[in-house]
Amino acid sequence: MPRPFQTKEHFIESAVPEHLRLKVSHLHDGNSTEHDRRGHKYATIAKLFHKEDGFQVAEGVAYCSNRDVPTRKVGRMVAIGRALKEYYSPVPF
Repeated sequence: MPRPFQTKEHFIESAVPEHLRLKVSHLHDGNSTEHDRRGHKYATIAKLFHKEDGFQVAEGVAYCSNRDVPTRKVGRMVAIGRALKEYYSPVPF
């Protein structure tokens, strides 16, 4: 019997609702400043937008420690997971 999801990445990305668009950016020395990465060497940012109006509804960020080996796949999964967590978390009043 075939598995419904081939990898963890497919599972994470399939959790994004249909009415939202996902944009993931990988930041490093070659394409951003240290200020953009908030002092870290590598960062992955996942943003969720409404498809209709383009309004950003959530953002998740994964930073790579100096002791970590930078891996886009892991950074992507962590950042998307954090963006989804923010999206589904209730807004405090």
